[in-house]
Amino acid sequence: MAPSANGDEQQSPASSATAPAADTTIPDCPASDAPTPANANIDAQNTAVTCGTRSEVTPGAATDDDRGPVIGWIWPGAGLITPWAFGVMAGGLRGTRDDAPFAPAHAIGPGRPTDPATPGEPASPANPSDSGNSGGSGGSGGSGGSGSSGSSGSSGDAGNPGNPADPAGPTDPARPTDPTNPTNPSQPGDPSHPEDPSQPGNPTRPGDTGHPEDPSRPAEPPLPEDPTRPGGPSEPAQPGGDPTPPVDPFEPDPALRPGPVRLALAQDSGMSAVDHRTRDAQVIVTGLAPDAHWQFSLDLGQTWHDGQGNSVDAALFTRDGLHTVLARQANAHGSSGLSALRLALYTHADDLDLSSQPGPQSALHRIVDRATIAAGVALTATEAALTPQDLHELRLRLGGDGFDPLNDRLRLDRDLDLSRDGQAQGVRIGGLDGLAYRYDAATASLAIWRADGSALTGSDAAALTNAIRLNNLQTRPRDGERTVTLSLLDVAGNVSADAQVSVMVDTRVPTLDFNGARPGLDADIAFRTLTAPRALLPDGAGLRHANPDARFQQVTIDAGGAGASRDDVLGSREGGTVTALDQAATSFTVAGTAWHASRAADRFVFRLEDGSWASAGQTQALLESLTLSSVASQPQEGPRQFKVTVTDHLGRTGSATSVLLLDTTPPVFDLNGSAPGLDASLTAVSGVPIGVTLGLPTRTQVTESSGVVQLQFKFTSAVAGALAPTNNYPPNLRGDTEIFGFYDLDKPDQLLFMDNLGQPFSYSAVGWFPGLLMDMVYTRPGDGSVVVTITPNMALTENVTQTLLERLAYKCGIGQVPGVRQVEITATDRAGNVSIVPTLATLDVKPIGTPVVQLGRGSDTGTSAHDELTFANGSAASPLTLAGFAAAAATVTLFRDADDNGLLEAGEALGTVVADSTGRWQYTLAGAALADGTHRFGAVASGFTSALLAVTVDASAPDSVLDIGSTVRPRPVLGGKTEANVSVTVELDTDGNPANGYELRYLTRADADGQWQLDTATATPVAGAARRFDGGDTVHLRVLATDRAGNVTTRTASAVAAETLYSLSDGQLVDGADGTTQLVFTVTRSGDLGEAGSVRFAVDRASTTASQSADELAGGIDFSGPSAGLLSFAAGETVKTIRFTVQGERGVIEEVGIRLEAPVHGRIDDGLGIGSLPVVDLDRLQGVEARVLRGVTSRAQAELSTEPLIDGPDDGGIVDDGRTIAPAALWASDPLHLVIAGQAVV
Repeated sequence: MAPSANGDEQQSPASSATAPAADTTIPDCPASDAPTPANANIDAQNTAVTCGTRSEVTPGAATDDDRGPVIGWIWPGAGLITPWAFGVMAGGLRGTRDDAPFAPAHAIGPGRPTDPATPGEPASPANPSDSGNSGGSGGSGGSGGSGSSGSSGSSGDAGNPGNPADPAGPTDPARPTDPTNPTNPSQPGDPSHPEDPSQPGNPTRPGDTGHPEDPSRPAEPPLPEDPTRPGGPSEPAQPGGDPTPPVDPFEPDPALRPGPVRLALAQDSGMSAVDHRTRDAQVIVTGLAPDAHWQFSLDLGQTWHDGQGNSVDAALFTRDGLHTVLARQANAHGSSGLSALRLALYTHADDLDLSSQPGPQSALHRIVDRATIAAGVALTATEAALTPQDLHELRLRLGGDGFDPLNDRLRLDRDLDLSRDGQAQGVRIGGLDGLAYRYDAATASLAIWRADGSALTGSDAAALTNAIRLNNLQTRPRDGERTVTLSLLDVAGNVSADAQVSVMVDTRVPTLDFNGARPGLDADIAFRTLTAPRALLPDGAGLRHANPDARFQQVTIDAGGAGASRDDVLGSREGGTVTALDQAATSFTVAGTAWHASRAADRFVFRLEDGSWASAGQTQALLESLTLSSVASQPQEGPRQFKVTVTDHLGRTGSATSVLLLDTTPPVFDLNGSAPGLDASLTAVSGVPIGVTLGLPTRTQVTESSGVVQLQFKFTSAVAGALAPTNNYPPNLRGDTEIFGFYDLDKPDQLLFMDNLGQPFSYSAVGWFPGLLMDMVYTRPGDGSVVVTITPNMALTENVTQTLLERLAYKCGIGQVPGVRQVEITATDRAGNVSIVPTLATLDVKPIGTPVVQLGRGSDTGTSAHDELTFANGSAASPLTLAGFAAAAATVTLFRDADDNGLLEAGEALGTVVADSTGRWQYTLAGAALADGTHRFGAVASGFTSALLAVTVDASAPDSVLDIGSTVRPRPVLGGKTEANVSVTVELDTDGNPANGYELRYLTRADADGQWQLDTATATPVAGAARRFDGGDTVHLRVLATDRAGNVTTRTASAVAAETLYSLSDGQLVDGADGTTQLVFTVTRSGDLGEAGSVRFAVDRASTTASQSADELAGGIDFSGPSAGLLSFAAGETVKTIRFTVQGERGVIEEVGIRLEAPVHGRIDDGLGIGSLPVVDLDRLQGVEARVLRGVTSRAQAELSTEPLIDGPDDGGIVDDGRTIAPAALWASDPLHLVIAGQAVV
C-alpha cells in the first residue's frame, strides 16, 4: 500500500473473481457464489466474508510496515470469522506486528491525482444503494458496507486488458479461460459470474447510464482511456478531472490474481460424506493456479506454511478435536482470498467403561444361577456414560461356551430370538425413542443406532446396556460362560476396542441339610433341659457342594427366636472343652484348624484365622463343633432359632435353619371343654351302628408347644367279660367284639381303621392330613388291660392332635357285656415330656334296645357336623330336628330337661315318635323358640332311658363391624371386628359388577378379641385369582362373619383404590460436593406407598436444547449424566433425584427436558421437567456494539471500554445459517488481543 496525501493508507481495488464454494465449505452452511465487486471499499476487502460455509478475505498489497498478524476466532457450530489481516482506513483497525505471513509482490503506489501518466479512476460509491456497489451478504448480514461483500456485473474494463472476465477486453493468451468460473449470461465469455437477475448487464462504473436507479448520485463523466491499458468498447473514458487517484501504469493487475483455493477432506469418514468428521485429517487442495504458489495455516493465521503438492498432510494434525485450515495462493499479481475448512478429527474411538467404579472397567464378570438368568441379567449397571464421545452405532456380539441361541434371549424392545435374524425401526429401548437395530444370527451380532441417523451419546449407550438383559427361561439352562462383546462405531468411523461382559451360568451352589433323610433342610430340635451344652445341629447335618473344588469364604449365623435369651451362650466344642463365643472377637481351634469368630449383636461370622478360604471338610467340622448352653438356672422356655449361611468361593450361599426348642411342659388333653376338669363321660349302646368318639369339637382342647410324637390309650374295666380276648378278624360286630380306632361319623359303616381290642394287632393308618401316617399297635399287657399306641411319622400340632381325638371312636357288638370301661389318655411330646395326669374318658356301655338321641344332621349347623351346636331354635321359622336309634318299631318319647336336673320328668315330655324297622327315628320341634344356650334332651323307649344329649342353641348372628374408609390400597389391607374366634370370609368383586357375584374369596379368623385383618398382598385366596386394583378403581367388598353355630352376618362396603402418583419437578441448579454445578430433578411418589414401585426416566429430546453430545463440531457437551434409567422405590419411599453435571459455557439459555414413563404400581401425574443451564455472564455491552479495545488485558478492562468500532446491527456477529448466534469479536491491541463474550484471548 502507498500512503495517501493525508497520511492514511490506500489499497488497490480487490479482484472481482471469486471461486465457487465447492469442497471448501464449513459444515452446515449454504454455499455462496456471489462475486466480490471490483470496486469494493477498503473495509469490505479486509473484513471476513462470512457465508456459513467459507470465510475469505481478499487483502490488497501492503508494505512491510503495514502488515499485521492474522488473528481470528471460531465459534462452535458457526462459520469462521476470518482474521483481520491488514489495516483499515479512517480510524479502522490497524495491525501492530511485523510478521505478516504472506503478501504478493509490492506494487507501485498510485501517483497524485494530477499525475498525467496515471489517468484518474472514479472512487467507489459510498452509498450502499449505489448500483455500482450492490451489497451482497457478509459479516452479520449488512448490505454492501463495511464488513460485507457485494456483487456486481462488469460489461468491460478498459484498464484491465486481458481480463477473461471482461468480454470486451483482449484475451490473455496465457489464460484464455478461467476454469473456475461458469459462464455469466450477462457477460458473454465470462465464465466466473452468473448473471445477477436483479441487475442484468450491470456495468461496474457509477457513471454508467445502466444504473439509473441510484438517485443520490448523478451520472459521472466517463473515464479517459488509459493509453497503457486500452479500454473495451463498453466502458466510457474518464474525464481528466476525476478526483480519484490515477492508476499507476506499473501496478500489477488485480484481475490476474489467482482465485481462492478449494479445500476438502481426503476422507470424510463420518456418519455422512459431508459432515466434516474424519479419522484421517489429510486435506486436499484444489483450484491451484499453475503460476501460483500456495500456503496454509493451522493456527488461525498466526503461522503460515508453504504448501507442497496438492494436500495438507494428516501428520501435521497432532491432536484430536476441532481444527480450522486456512489456505491461500499467490502469483506475481497478488494473493487470493483466504479459504477455510473446519473439521473434527477423531483418530481413535475411546475405550468403553462398563462401570462407574474408579478407573476404566473394560470387563465385567458375573456368575449367576438359574433364577437370576431367568429374570434377566443386565449387561451393565453404570451411572456414568459408557464413553466420553458420541457414537454412531453400539455393537454387541454374543458367544461363549454356554451360549445357547435357541433358548437364550436378549431383551430389547422385546425378547429377541437369537437363533433368527431380526431387525426393527423406530423402537424404544431403555427409555430411548427412535432407535433401530439389526441382528445377524449367523455371527450372533447386534447393532443399535438412531433411526434418524443422529448420534448416540455415551450416556445413551449406558442407558442401552443398563436396559438390555440376557435371559434364559429354561428349567435347566445350559451351564457355562456367555459373553457379550461390546464395541462402538464412533462418529468419525473408528471402531473402539472390545469390552466384554461375561455371564457365567453355574447352577452349582452350596447346600446345608440339617434334616437328614427327612423332607426339608431345616432342623427342629426339642429338648427338656439346657443344663449342659447341646449340639447346635442334629446328628447327620451336612454341608454339600456339587463342585468338588469349592472353597468357603465364611460361615454366618444369625440368632433369634421367641425363646432366645441373653443368658444363652454359643460355643465351640473341641474335645472336652467348650470355647464360649460371647466376645466381640474370639480365636479358637477346631480339628487343628484355627478359626476367628466375630460377633455383632446376634450375628456371628466365622473365617479362617489366616484369611484363606476353608475346605468343605474344615467347614463341616466347624458346624459340628457348635453348641448352645445357658448360664441361667432355669432357662427361658421357647424356641431358639439359628440361621446358618455358608458362602463359597464364588459368593454363592446356602442356608438352613436349626431351631432348638426348650420345652419342659407335658401335653394336656381337655375333653370337657368349659366344664370343670379334664375328663369326659361317654355312653355307648350295644348293637347301635355308630361309634362314640372320644372328643367332641366343641369340648376338646389340646395344649402342647413342641408337638406330640406319641399317643397312648389304656382301656380297663371291672366288668366281667369286658375287653375279653377274642380271635375275630375281621371284627364281628354281631358278637361280643369291642373295636377302637379311627372312625368317620359321616361314613359309619366304614371300619377300615378300627381293630379288635381283644387281640394284639398292628397296622399303619393314613391320617386326615397330607403326609401323615400313623402306626397303630394293640397290645394286651396281661393285667386285663388293652393298650393302643399311636406313633405318627411327624410331630402332631395341637390342632392336628385335637382333630385325631375327635375321630378316634369306640364301638361294640350286640353281645357285649354292659358296664363301664375307662380309657386313660396320655401323650409324649418331642422334648420327651409325658402327660403327668392321664385324661380319663368313661365309657358306659348300655344294653341293646337303649334309645340314642342325636342332633339331626340338618340341624347340626356348627363348624363340625357332630359338634351338637346349632342356630336352629325349634321355632316355626327355625325348626330343630332330633334323631336317633331305638329298638325296631319301638315308641320313643322325647323329653327336654327343662329344670336341668338330669332327670326326664313327665312335665318335660315333648312328644312321641315310632322307630322304623331299622330302629331309626326322627322328631322335629317347630313351636316355641328355644332361648340361646344349652338344652338337654333325652328319650325313653322299651323301658330303657337314653343318655342326655346337650345341644347348644345360638340363634344370634355375630356382631360385625367393617370400616375400610374411603380409600384402600391397590392390594387392599382389610380388617374389622366381630366375635371371638369367628370365621371371616372376605369376598372382593373383580369385574366391577357386584350384582353378578364376588369373584375373589379369602378366609381368615378373628382372634380372641374379635379383631381380624387380611392383607391381600400376602394372603392366598381360596377362590379366584389375586388381584391388584388400579388407582381410581372402585373396590366392592363383602365380608361374612360366621360363628361356630353357623350364624352369618354379612357386611358390604365400597372404597376407591388409592393412586400412587409419580411427579417430576423442574430442574434446579445446585453446587455439587466436588465443586461442580449440578442440575437436579426430583421425582416424588405420593398417594399410596404401601408397596414398592418404579418409574423410568429419559432425556426428552423434543424439549432439550442443550447438548449431551461430546462432539466438538456439533458444539460440544453442555451437560453429562444418564440419558435414561430406572428409579426403584421401596415401600414407603417417596423421593428420588436425577442429577446431571453442567459442562462448558454458553451465551444463550439452554434447557434440559426429562420425561417419566413406564410406571410400575402407580401412574404419572406430572411427567415432564425442564431445567435451564446457567448462562455465561457476558459483557454488558454484548450484542449492542463491537469495540476496539487498546491495552485491554482483562475482562474488567473490557467492560470499562467505551471506544466504539461499529454501532448498530452491523456488529460483525457470527452467523450460522442466517442466525446470529454470537456477538462480534472484540479487539484489543498493545498487545493485540481478541475479546469474545468479554473474555480476552491472546
